[in-house]
Amino acid sequence: MTDRRPGKVRRASGKRPLSARRPGPPLPRWKKALFSVLATTGFFVLLELLLMLGGVASGLSTGDPYVGFASTVPLFEKDGRAEGPGYMVTAPNKVGLFNQQRFPAKKTPGTYRIVSLGGSTTYGRPYDDKASFSGWLREFLQAADTRRNWEVINAGGVSYASYRVAKLMEELLAYEPDLFLIYSGHNEFLERRTYPNLVEAPTALTQIGGWLSHTRIHTLGTRMANGFQETTTQAPGRTLLSSEVDTILARSVGPQDYHRDDRFQEQVTAHYRFNLNRMLKMARSAGVKVILITPASNLKDCSPFKSELSAGLTAKQATEFQVLFDTGVEAAKSGQAEEALSSFEKAETIDDRYADLHYQRGRVLMKLERWTEAATAFRLSLQEDVCPLRILPSMRRTITELATEYDVGLIDFAGIIEKRSEHGIPGSEHFLDHVHLTIEGNRLLALELLAQLGQENIFAPSKTWNEAALQEVVERVESGLDRRAHGIATRNLARVFAWAGKNEEAARLAKLTVKWLGEDAESYQALGRQAQERGDHAEARTYFRKALEVYPEYAEAHTLLGSELFAKGEAGKAIRHLREALRLKPDLAKAHGNLGLVLASLGEVDEAIRHYREALRYEPDAAETHSNLGVELTNQGKREEAIQHFRLALKYKPGYAEAHSNLGLVLSSQGKLDEAVEHFRGALEINPAAADVHFNLGVTLQKQERIGEAMTHYRAALNIEPEHAAAHYNLGIALLSLEKPREAREHFERANRIDAKYQAPAGLRD
Repeated sequence: MTDRRPGKVRRASGKRPLSARRPGPPLPRWKKALFSVLATTGFFVLLELLLMLGGVASGLSTGDPYVGFASTVPLFEKDGRAEGPGYMVTAPNKVGLFNQQRFPAKKTPGTYRIVSLGGSTTYGRPYDDKASFSGWLREFLQAADTRRNWEVINAGGVSYASYRVAKLMEELLAYEPDLFLIYSGHNEFLERRTYPNLVEAPTALTQIGGWLSHTRIHTLGTRMANGFQETTTQAPGRTLLSSEVDTILARSVGPQDYHRDDRFQEQVTAHYRFNLNRMLKMARSAGVKVILITPASNLKDCSPFKSELSAGLTAKQATEFQVLFDTGVEAAKSGQAEEALSSFEKAETIDDRYADLHYQRGRVLMKLERWTEAATAFRLSLQEDVCPLRILPSMRRTITELATEYDVGLIDFAGIIEKRSEHGIPGSEHFLDHVHLTIEGNRLLALELLAQLGQENIFAPSKTWNEAALQEVVERVESGLDRRAHGIATRNLARVFAWAGKNEEAARLAKLTVKWLGEDAESYQALGRQAQERGDHAEARTYFRKALEVYPEYAEAHTLLGSELFAKGEAGKAIRHLREALRLKPDLAKAHGNLGLVLASLGEVDEAIRHYREALRYEPDAAETHSNLGVELTNQGKREEAIQHFRLALKYKPGYAEAHSNLGLVLSSQGKLDEAVEHFRGALEINPAAADVHFNLGVTLQKQERIGEAMTHYRAALNIEPEHAAAHYNLGIALLSLEKPREAREHFERANRIDAKYQAPAGLRD
């Protein structure tokens, strides 16, 4: 049997027993964490150093954690015609977006190379490099300081936003620049992109991610993940953009593709700061100087590109706002500034984010010589523009902050323009459109840059440089400008404004175009549209005819003239012009819609309906066409289809009084009286002076036996239109039902005198 008792401890004979060492105190947790952090950090620092020695570039020059590019095409390439080191020239597939530039591939001793970066203002739009601020600066430097060989390379790209400019800087650093001039900020909202991973990420985490993206370790990891090639698939959370600009505007029919999105605006603004910060770091690491320029904007002579009511408004509030706004606009047109301002201020209490409200307020305040308030209103208009094609105030502040942080040169050009503008409100004296400078504006910026270069001891004028020498340069440059090219340029800008529905701005540019080009069909059309808008229809017809004299096959001009002739009562001539427009351009929706309207007035209903449907095929959101088609379908007894089109008209144009009224009539005829009343009231909120709508509302209320309310609206109709026979007759019926035969008789007799078909009821004829 096995002994299960515990055994005794035996000691080895002749040996002392071993004593166990007592363990020391454990390391505190904070020390363990510190050692782990130091060890990990040391490993990554060592790896970063090894990658640097191995020639791996940092992420600062290779990536943007916000967006990537499907491919990268260099802006400059070697000129194959030159021998030796040769010259770099603008790549053929870049000409159009960039000016044609040429400079030595190897910078010669004594050369100071300046590179201008930015968007179309830097490019020199609507002109070219010669009239750009870069072109002026080049001429001034070469004339004023002959000690150096001055090179000014214009690398401004049309529609280039800051993230594309930053990518471009990576290439340009290889060409040994001495100074970057950065004028960027107007194009940040042009391209669609998303920031899905940045929406919920804490700010600190986003900043850490941005910092990590600048490391060589990140670069190596990205290359390994992508097989050492730039990927053509979109990485999570990072928008992949095409190699060249793909703007929202280029793919849409107008600014309607833009909608208010405050969160997206914040993200774009953060991305803009990141891009400027990235460019400044790249320049500093390469030892290249930088001068930042705050982009300037036209405030008083450029209305917002898109205004949008706040999302939380009720239908009643939206209608009330629209009525007040329209009333203010009409009062302003007729010179009633105080009345206009009162309407605008009431509208502002309903919604203070409608960009055009602030713009119209600014214009009225200028008429009242309340300059400071006007300037504030114009800036609010810019801030609330739903289609922001001008730099936002917060982005302008970013430029100033980063210039201080990096201790680089700063030209507050926006501030300079404000100081030089009457009452501090920039307008057409410095701008051709919303942001593009006049030739004088470009020259002004060049002179400011010249002064800044002097302050930084980069430029030192010779003794011969004086006002006379400067004027000589000005005359030489201006005499070399191409009048036709400039005329075409201003016409293109006018076309953009006309496309955006900004007829006043388009007309201003059209006048410049005629000055440069002489007779020009597009310019005459723009001037005709503006005449239409201000109600001068005789002048509008004159301009449309002039457009057709210059270009007889101008379909749009035929359409506009046809519309004007119909309004004048010349239906036959209108039809000829509209049919000619459709012969030239069969998909012209406006021509189909206008032709349908003329044909309907002549009783040719089936053909009118066919043209309305064609118009909607090409322009499905045309509210007026939906309403006009609804009217003809109603007349054909197709009430359900008509109702659909009236509802679509109101969807695309919520403040459309005529569509409300038409829909009310059809609903009333179907016995849907409550809904009909709602739409009649909606029409009257927009246009309280519509006698027929008061009458039709009265009829519907009388059907509901709401006699007192019905009488109120019959009387309202008669106050507006005293000879409204049907209103007199129906009011007589209502009075008779209330046993007021004497008063009823008066209205029956009045109705009969106006129109003999209205006879008093038999009992009252005696």
